[in-house]
Amino acid sequence: MNKIYKEYFEGAIPAIFIAPYAEEIGECKIEYVNPSLIRLFGRDIKGECIIEPEYWINQEMRGIYLDMLKDKGEVDGMDAELRRGDGSAFWCRLYSRYISIEDKLWLQGTLFDITKEKVAEKMRSLFESGIEHDWKNYITGIRLYSNLLERGENLNREQREFIKGIINGVDDLSRGMEEKLEFSKAYYGSVSLNKRAYNLYDLIFETALKFFNIAEREGKKITIDGINLNIFEHKNKKAIANFDYYFFNKIMNNLINNGLKYANEIDITVLQGEDYYTIAVRDNGEGMDSEDGAGIFTLGYRAKNRKSGSTGIGLPYSKLIVDAHGGKIWVESEIGKGSKFYITLPTN
Repeated sequence: MNKIYKEYFEGAIPAIFIAPYAEEIGECKIEYVNPSLIRLFGRDIKGECIIEPEYWINQEMRGIYLDMLKDKGEVDGMDAELRRGDGSAFWCRLYSRYISIEDKLWLQGTLFDITKEKVAEKMRSLFESGIEHDWKNYITGIRLYSNLLERGENLNREQREFIKGIINGVDDLSRGMEEKLEFSKAYYGSVSLNKRAYNLYDLIFETALKFFNIAEREGKKITIDGINLNIFEHKNKKAIANFDYYFFNKIMNNLINNGLKYANEIDITVLQGEDYYTIAVRDNGEGMDSEDGAGIFTLGYRAKNRKSGSTGIGLPYSKLIVDAHGGKIWVESEIGKGSKFYITLPTN
């Protein structure tokens, strides 16, 4: 090991091991360990193999680590739960790659201790589950009793309006809480996608149809490929891609709902690329400047023309879900010329 690398190796904050290359990874015995690795494992593991089953809490993850080294020659950040010398468990983010030192090939592994991060993630998950359970129970109770009050025979018009206001408020609270909890799960990467092959036109038509009556009452128009919904034959249109129907329904719901707040006309089109589809949602609203166009997908950003009652979560949430699908979302807009939101979605 040359002098410069040795100084870096021994003083590095991450835990690092180095083992000489071997045809079979199981024969790759660790030759160098830095002080951080000794502290992390609670003992010196020099002369041993990192892939030994005794180190791995989850043997399936051990298999994934092996396969990645064999297939790709590297492991670029894998979260794994490992075991210390005293039997206690810890979480690490593991990177491994082959490096050349003094004309010899070595396997280098770098481990970052993420135990606190994983514990915090688990506590947050438990906290969110408790909140979701509690608020659903409370809201269900309030709505139930409000519905019973609404059935009263001796209520005057004003009293009925008050009760209706309570019911509407409870429904708004329920939707808001659900939106925030779902965003939190997506933000911390705990959303589990159930991707299957669906027709994008079915999704778009179903979502747009929910807003059709509201739009007509307000003198607004929603079209797909420039065709009114009441004559659009979505069954004759095909754009098959693999995606989670539930989450993409929420994205389309958010884009159409936002469009109706700011515009009188919305048109949704689907364009096919070589290995992806592009969904475009165009409106004829007031548009936005480049600063807002760049910021609206960021949590906490407040657009200059944000309508009252908006949480500002919808577009950042949509970006997280689109990213999780391997796609992209962005907007093209100018003041006074409306906005056009784009989503790319891989076909498989």
